[in-house]
Amino acid sequence: IGGITGDGTYVQGVLAEASLKGARMAIHKTTENWGEPPVATVLGISPLKSRERVEWLAEKAVELGATALALVRCQRSEAVAPKDPSRLRRLMLAAAKQCQRSRVPDVVSWDLTDFIA
Repeated sequence: IGGITGDGTYVQGVLAEASLKGARMAIHKTTENWGEPPVATVLGISPLKSRERVEWLAEKAVELGATALALVRCQRSEAVAPKDPSRLRRLMLAAAKQCQRSRVPDVVSWDLTDFIA
């Protein structure tokens, strides 16, 4: 069995215990930064009014290899941040699993002047 931790580690092992409440894995091998791009890439976007568009864009950013997603507050930004950051994190984790990345990109909020600097 293989899986990701979300912080850059890919683990391989065997199923040690299974029940209706969950399962445990005996880890035999770990690999750091498995499936990660060699160059750090930050995608900066001005938050969109539509939550669905932000979620779609976050999924695509993960699939394309972004190491961080920056929500940049601009003069005419319609939204400041996602209403439920944990939902966005879960969607990005699912995208990381789908494209076999071991690290879920960070989501940060910046002002435009900080992002450009």
